[in-house]
Amino acid sequence: MALGQVGGYTERVRPTGQIVKAVSALAVVLSGRYLLTKLLGPAPWAGLLTYMALAFVATFGLPVAITLSTQIATPEKRHSSPMAK
Repeated sequence: MALGQVGGYTERVRPTGQIVKAVSALAVVLSGRYLLTKLLGPAPWAGLLTYMALAFVATFGLPVAITLSTQIATPEKRHSSPMAK
C-alpha cells in the first residue's frame, strides 16, 4: 500500500516546500549518523547497524513524518470521517 493511498503523501509541492523537505531530511540523516556513531562506538558491526537504521528512517520514517506534519499544518486536507456526517 502506498503512502498516497494511506496518508495523502504527495511529492508535488511548491519549490520552497521541496527545499524544506530536502534540508530537513538531510539534517535528520546527518545528525542520526553522528549520534549513532558516537553511541555505538568503533565496533565492526556498528557501521552496518548505523547505515541500516539510517536507510530505514530515510525510506520509511521521513515520508511518514512529512505526511503527518503536513496533515497537522493543513487540517482541511484531512480525510473526513464517516462518523462526522
